[in-house]
Amino acid sequence: MHYRYIIFDVDDTLIDYQKAERNVFARILADYALPMDDALFDELLDISWDEWARSGLRDLCDPAVLDDYHPRYRRYLRDFFARFAKRLELPFDGEEGRARFLSYFARERETVAGAVTVCQTLSRRCRLAAATNGLIETQQVRIEPLMGYLDRLFISEALGYIKPDPRFFQKMLGLLGAKASDCLMVGDSLHTDIKGACACGMDSCWLNPAGRPSKEGLAPTYTITRLQELLTL
Repeated sequence: MHYRYIIFDVDDTLIDYQKAERNVFARILADYALPMDDALFDELLDISWDEWARSGLRDLCDPAVLDDYHPRYRRYLRDFFARFAKRLELPFDGEEGRARFLSYFARERETVAGAVTVCQTLSRRCRLAAATNGLIETQQVRIEPLMGYLDRLFISEALGYIKPDPRFFQKMLGLLGAKASDCLMVGDSLHTDIKGACACGMDSCWLNPAGRPSKEGLAPTYTITRLQELLTL
């Protein structure tokens, strides 16, 4: 590959978000000697998605959401964990649930299959960075297993903008001292990673392990099903 920088999304690209979320829910339940099973996890995910929609966070193209993402995200966590506690009759409110989630979530650092090898190998060929929507208090800690291979970490809360907002990518490029043509954005989200990269003229690589069809007329430069395929592009 001819790129000066390869920029990775974090959650479900380098770090396993889905496993982390289940582990955190299970850990909170274990604090009260309660078990986690697939049916309960699916029910909690349904509640989570409902609160995500109620918060407006599904529409990341809405200017109001772009400019208010992190406060909305914190409110979403508060409201979700208020329902989580009520559903399971647990003795905490939404504020406490949010704090406990963020504390436990920061410790969930299991990498996606192949992430360490891919980062180690590519770091010998070009410079690597990571770009993530999220909170500083969790994302800065979760990426630590791979920071030895990354030159920079861009967290939306620190930048003041979120993917796919063009301002996120413009500010990131400015801090890297790079042009869009110097960079390849790698991520699992068509909406945040690929759309954002395409909008600023950056090549993109869609990590699509489920083989889903592309939507919204987006055309990634590359599509891979496993992170290791980056090494052969």
